[in-house]
Amino acid sequence: MSQGDHVFLHLPEVRSRCGRTALALAVAAALPAAAFLAPAASAQVPALALGPAAHLYPDTSHVLMINGDRLTVRHMPTGEVSSMIPAPDGGATLTLRIAGTTYDVPVDALPYLGRGLDPSLFNRALLERLETGGKLEVKISFNGQRPSLPGVRVKRWGGTTATGFVTASSAKVFGAALFRQFVSQHATGNYRAGGMFAGGVSVALAGAPASVPVRPQFAMHTLTVAGKTLGGKADNGDVVLVFNADNALKFGDPFEAENDFFHGTSNFSVPSGHYWAITDFVTPLKHNIAQRLVVAPQFMVTGNTRLRLSASSASSEITFETPRPAVSSFDTFTVARTDGHHQLLSINALAFGAPMWVSPTRTKPTVGTIQSFTFAQLVSPKKVKGTPYVFSLDFAGPAGVIPKQHFTASPASLATVHERYFLNARSQSAWSTDGGFAQQLEGFVIFGFNPITMPGLQTQYLTGGPDIMWTSSTFSFNGQGQDDVLHTVPAGKQLTDNWNEYPLHPQPDVQLLTGRNARIFSALPSAWRSGDELFLLVNPFSDNELGHLGDADFGASSSLTENGKKVRMFGFPGFQDAKLNPAPGTVVYSITTTHADPLDTLSARTTTAWTFPSARNASAKIPRNWICANARFFLTQKCSIPSMLSLNYTVAKGLALNGVAAAGPQTLDLTVGHFQPSATQAAISKLTAQVSYDGGQFWQAVKVQRTGAGHYQVSFTPPAGVDVSLRITTADASGAAMAETIVNAYSVGQHG
Repeated sequence: MSQGDHVFLHLPEVRSRCGRTALALAVAAALPAAAFLAPAASAQVPALALGPAAHLYPDTSHVLMINGDRLTVRHMPTGEVSSMIPAPDGGATLTLRIAGTTYDVPVDALPYLGRGLDPSLFNRALLERLETGGKLEVKISFNGQRPSLPGVRVKRWGGTTATGFVTASSAKVFGAALFRQFVSQHATGNYRAGGMFAGGVSVALAGAPASVPVRPQFAMHTLTVAGKTLGGKADNGDVVLVFNADNALKFGDPFEAENDFFHGTSNFSVPSGHYWAITDFVTPLKHNIAQRLVVAPQFMVTGNTRLRLSASSASSEITFETPRPAVSSFDTFTVARTDGHHQLLSINALAFGAPMWVSPTRTKPTVGTIQSFTFAQLVSPKKVKGTPYVFSLDFAGPAGVIPKQHFTASPASLATVHERYFLNARSQSAWSTDGGFAQQLEGFVIFGFNPITMPGLQTQYLTGGPDIMWTSSTFSFNGQGQDDVLHTVPAGKQLTDNWNEYPLHPQPDVQLLTGRNARIFSALPSAWRSGDELFLLVNPFSDNELGHLGDADFGASSSLTENGKKVRMFGFPGFQDAKLNPAPGTVVYSITTTHADPLDTLSARTTTAWTFPSARNASAKIPRNWICANARFFLTQKCSIPSMLSLNYTVAKGLALNGVAAAGPQTLDLTVGHFQPSATQAAISKLTAQVSYDGGQFWQAVKVQRTGAGHYQVSFTPPAGVDVSLRITTADASGAAMAETIVNAYSVGQHG
């Protein structure tokens, strides 16, 4: 059913998500968002415009921040979805994307950008490339005596420089010290007096290129933004952001657009034009931060200009009414603002268990558009008996204005999803459900993880309807997880979602969206041929729920032959490409994967081999709701999908959540299909099955009965208390074939 993200963390990190706040800002200002997300059939958009070529395929990246926050980013060919697990201490995170570059800046770090903290520390692409093994290497420069930076472990001193690093644990120490300094200096608005960065101390990401100064190219005017606190006093220390509404590229650089109030004012040097602004008035609490978001949707600058913003105008607190009692896990308030060139800027304020107020507006902008969205997750109270439940809600405001922020979720508006989490070893785990309307997801949305114990049950109530897309993920501390693709859910319906249900094995990507949403959020096939280049993106350790994709640590080996001759592959198992001959031939691709977690013993080793015909097809083109890439990693729809088979397994007798079926006769329902969006759907011609009860040492054939087109039933009676290994072979009428072995696919109990 549903997608998401996965991160490696200790249980305290999951629990610490409560009581944290994050402000996320996304600026996609290089082109209209849809130009990246839905190229025309003949268009060739550079995949590198969306990130490194390695991020052409759906993967999850785990990013350690300098303050100990953890970001997980699911890369897709048409964008990103991110989730955050905050460190125990700190305030908020500002995420900015502009011209293809994304910055994740903790709010308590914002005042120190260029005054102790180099922007490279928050450049997501650099972090993904330079962070290794959960260690963040940094370089330190200083003017006076050697500095002592809490949590930063220095490796080498040299004159007025040093090199060092932070780890997942020591970054939290640095983050706690940074937060304490921010809270102390926020009260006065003087971030330049003393502290960790006194004496010209500066910390940067090791290996990052030096920043290049930028000179203004327009006649500039002074814009003075005056800020008042909730009590009417001159504000000190809060952040204000200003963007050009005519053209975000004219004034909208993440670091020129941000400034903080000092004695009630904040000054910008800007060219003439229409602008809009947002201020985040924050109040540090004991363990979290309260926010008041004030939006000025449009104002004009023709000379020196003064703009007044007051915390008191953020008068509408975000609240929700739900059919069952629930408490807030986190809220996300999104402002989607386009400029006069239809470039989308999206600001997301994410609050973990802390109050958030918003300023309603009445006047529509005359340049560009504005719309707000409010997302929330509310969980069942701790004292509620029975299966825990959660509400994932999303509401779109009217176009042009920001409404009051009280929302009601009626039973008729919700889809009820009964979620079953399978795992054969008890583990502290986490889940995330993300989603929104197209305009939310076209910008940038950051969500939060929630803790859960696996195996386990949960009921989730989702805002239903054809215009809201959802994607979820789960992962266990043991390292096993599942993501799912974007999809919609019908309001008023009862659904079931089986996460990580055994047997686990490689599965292809699917497209579950339809209509306009499918064209905007194109799916990437798991195999395609462009010219003579073959790409293979299978997802090991996936379960059998349509749209779920495995997200696990694994070791793997693979091979590719064409007409019996070995072909060299590039990349790594799970994302590989190879050059084939132009003439028709028979290709065999085989991949063997081994789960890295020693505690997860079921379906821990799989071998899958696909046999399929392949030839160059210059006229091939896939549907508009799919997208692929050519040999130069340019996104295109000019490609063909090989006739590769897929298998789905269901233990008909039913599995317990720990992967154990009752002893006695066993029946497996098998469904054979083709990778999407294959143009050839040849009839399935045969299927054979073998089982083993000793980890694959000895095999025996078992009964197979055809129950329909592409549907089979496998029957056998194993001894009690064994693990069942499976070996399935199948083929279609075109000559495509598949052979799959799953060692210890699932268990059989001692009793029936």
